[in-house]
Amino acid sequence: MSNPKLTLIKSITFLSAFLMFQIELIIGKIFLPNFGGSFVVWGACVVFFQAALLLGYMYSHCVVQKIGIYKYRYIHLILLGLPFLFFPGKPLAMRYEISTLPMVLEIFLKLIFTIGPAFFVLSTMSIIWQAWLSQSTIEERSNPYTLFAVSNFGSFAALLTYPFFIESYLDLFQQQHIWRWMYVGMFFLQALALFVVNVDKKLDSKREKVKKVSLSKGMPILIYGAAGVMIFLSVTSIITAEIVPMPLLWVLPLTLYLFSFVLIFKKKSWAPAWMVKRFDVLVGFAVLFYFFTQMKAFPILFELAVLLMITFWTCLYCQYQVFRLRPKDLRNLTSFYLYLALGGFLGGVLVTWFVPLFSTTFVEYFLSFFVIYLAGLKDKSLRLNKFYVARLCLYVLAILFVWPLVFKQYNFWGMILIIAVMSFAFKELARHRFGILSVLLILSSSLNVLEPIWNKQVDIYRDRNYYGISKISEEEGVRYFLHGATIHGAQFLNPKGLDIPLTYFSSTSPIGEVMQSDNFDFRKIGVIGLGVGTLATYLNDGEHLDFFELDPDVESLAKNYFSYLKNAKGKIQHFTGDARITLEKMPLQNYQLLVADAFSGDAVPVHLITEEAMHLYQKHLAPEGLVLFNITNRYINNQYPILSTALSTDAKLCYKVANFDSVVFFSSTWVAVTWNDEVYKTLTEEMGWLTVDKNLAKRVRKWNDRYTNILPYVKFKELGYALKNFDFLR
Repeated sequence: MSNPKLTLIKSITFLSAFLMFQIELIIGKIFLPNFGGSFVVWGACVVFFQAALLLGYMYSHCVVQKIGIYKYRYIHLILLGLPFLFFPGKPLAMRYEISTLPMVLEIFLKLIFTIGPAFFVLSTMSIIWQAWLSQSTIEERSNPYTLFAVSNFGSFAALLTYPFFIESYLDLFQQQHIWRWMYVGMFFLQALALFVVNVDKKLDSKREKVKKVSLSKGMPILIYGAAGVMIFLSVTSIITAEIVPMPLLWVLPLTLYLFSFVLIFKKKSWAPAWMVKRFDVLVGFAVLFYFFTQMKAFPILFELAVLLMITFWTCLYCQYQVFRLRPKDLRNLTSFYLYLALGGFLGGVLVTWFVPLFSTTFVEYFLSFFVIYLAGLKDKSLRLNKFYVARLCLYVLAILFVWPLVFKQYNFWGMILIIAVMSFAFKELARHRFGILSVLLILSSSLNVLEPIWNKQVDIYRDRNYYGISKISEEEGVRYFLHGATIHGAQFLNPKGLDIPLTYFSSTSPIGEVMQSDNFDFRKIGVIGLGVGTLATYLNDGEHLDFFELDPDVESLAKNYFSYLKNAKGKIQHFTGDARITLEKMPLQNYQLLVADAFSGDAVPVHLITEEAMHLYQKHLAPEGLVLFNITNRYINNQYPILSTALSTDAKLCYKVANFDSVVFFSSTWVAVTWNDEVYKTLTEEMGWLTVDKNLAKRVRKWNDRYTNILPYVKFKELGYALKNFDFLR
């Protein structure tokens, strides 16, 4: 039968972790429309959370070592009450004034003064309770590490319930309200535990006699902690940029990362021996599979599944090594977690802040494995002949360079061959740590050369910033601009075709027809999303066009590598930054046409299609104005939320689909929103745009800054179609 006191402790630990992770998701969703809705915002939030977690661990370490649990437990209840002076004592604002500070610094300051106190207090709960349990009179005090499993399970539960339940049914006001009451409940549980869970004074008094964890012993814990964070963040970037550019998928690697902690630190640790012993083989396969993703050899669901398997196995291995290094003297428990938290923080900062500044590839994926082997440098291992190690390194590099040249298309037996060679080589190299470190380092520095060989695409330009990887390539007389795996524009290289609009904006596309129509007189146009400036082709003398672009590097790419902007007639003006934030600060523009063609990965940023965004567009439109939304998407159907949201503002809505089968003219779906009866009549009666059933809007909850939910509109059938029709033995 379970001990009631232990159940109380586990409940508090679970609830505190659940609340800590939920507030991360809630504040992240609140901040997105305030700071532009890009992944950069979430990345800055993640680094803040890791920094606050590290600070909480440092605080816990200091108070346990200096004050002791017996005295501190009373102070901790007071600390738990301090956030009532901020949040959850006060509700979170939905809109924030933005200063002229750099965005990352601005986000940090806003987080500190909003959820900072509550997050800091919650970050101390798991460590404080593990130390409390280890010095209590409860029989299970000998293994307080099980509470770390409970804590991560709380985070795991928060992550899974948010997109599939909480975000689906509750708006941000309701989420805050429930969170605040749950925090109150946890406060009273903590007060109850203060009187129920006693501390053994003898154990607490011995804390000063403990031998501290040395840096040499703590460093492997730090390095493995960093590697676990690095692998899940790097796989997240690969998945959302190269495999399926859908923001919702960022939860999957993080879920596996948290679940690996649960499995390793639970009462009976789960880490099959074969997963530990065969890890070197996995690394060889993981390296190889990265290049398979560049080759597009497999359907997306298969690639997604394999990358997630690699993430889970690697995280499990890292957590196993961390668990193996845990101190046997429980008085060193807080030092152990301090090293672990510091590693996670450093790994997160390296991947999210520094790698995009010096690399144009996803080199952090390879560096994750490099860091893992770096942690085990002092492990005793069989030293192989140096010439043998050198030959193995040469074999790995040679086959990675030669194989894609020999097998120009997918070949089943060719893949069996290279998998076998890579598995054998890495298994052997792992017996000599410097050998495997060398080959990983060489591969990391060779990615710029290897990737074009595997993806059969020579880039004339490639760069990376905090918004992702931008590439410009040429193929069969056409120059393409890609952001990740998504094409954002193209142009013919032949001088005779320089003025021909391509991709989604051809003359026969819905937007091309509208912009060329004699039914409209577009003297002033606004375009959200620059791409390569294709829409400037339709500009006539005396007309004005404003481009709004979030990524500051895109404008120079469009001007230096494409000629649409240079050859355009009329006046063109550029605004860098989030379009919605920029429009809110601008005087009324009286646009006759406003085009929303912004994409985050392959999806329209949700804050650009909410009720508040619709009202903002309406305010900046002339009386006869029209808004056109490009909702072309392989995996998400934005038509229904736009329908419901537009109709809630008394707008009229119609749509048109253009189907093309060409490498330069893309199929596209456009939605038109207007508040003018004549414009709507022209589109539907004269230009063939299709009307929509307004009753559909009654079944779809409108989107606003308090509520958005993309999950119901994911095209799961499209995701599964490629796998269903994949001939594995072709």
